[in-house]
Amino acid sequence: MDLDVTLPRIEPAPAVLAAGGREHATASIRLGGVPRGVAVLLVEDHDPVRGASEPMNALVEHGFESLAASVAGLEALACDRLVAGLLEEVTTWDWSPEQVGLVGWGRGGTAALHRCATGDLGAAVGISPALADVREIACADAPRSPWLGMVGELAPDTGLAEEVGSLLDGAPAFTQLVVYPGVGPDFHRDAAPALVHAAAFDCWQRVVEWLNVRVSPRPTPYAELWELRQHHSSDVPTPEGTPR
Repeated sequence: MDLDVTLPRIEPAPAVLAAGGREHATASIRLGGVPRGVAVLLVEDHDPVRGASEPMNALVEHGFESLAASVAGLEALACDRLVAGLLEEVTTWDWSPEQVGLVGWGRGGTAALHRCATGDLGAAVGISPALADVREIACADAPRSPWLGMVGELAPDTGLAEEVGSLLDGAPAFTQLVVYPGVGPDFHRDAAPALVHAAAFDCWQRVVEWLNVRVSPRPTPYAELWELRQHHSSDVPTPEGTPR
């Protein structure tokens, strides 16, 4: 018997976030139960609901709540302030820094790398960031949170990839730079050509794996009780209220 296992699509909830003296449109998906973690997304589309809906729903399949905002038209300082505001917002959702993943596209990717200098993230990802900006940030502030960068070989500044990779190799945190052959800076948008489709598919697989491996999961009630039992006594009750 064939079973339809397609998950229902969740429409992100729009809202407005005040950060750095200005208001930013945001989109969020909150989950019930015990979510695995939270992802903060920095998209290039002016409308974060439209620009982030697909990746947000894809992250739901892996147990991640998400909060998204647009970096379109923002300078570096404004991006940093927006990131700070978004990360502060998810702390009100009861997430701690190691349970947060930061994913950015374009200048959002360099903003994610810049935030890694604080070391207060579980992991970060930059998709098609400008490598000239990555080089500048890597020279000034070595990342202290894991950062994954992915760029297309035909992007304007990909000639800097070897130099940037060497700079990142010396960082305190693990970093990785992936260059996809034969594709331009918009490879992540996917398209009919085989190389672009393959790069887009691989890119998203890497995003999910990077977050799953490096973002600390929220413990379930049973895991918390097990931890208590290991350190205290065997009389700690289960969530149903009976000792085990």
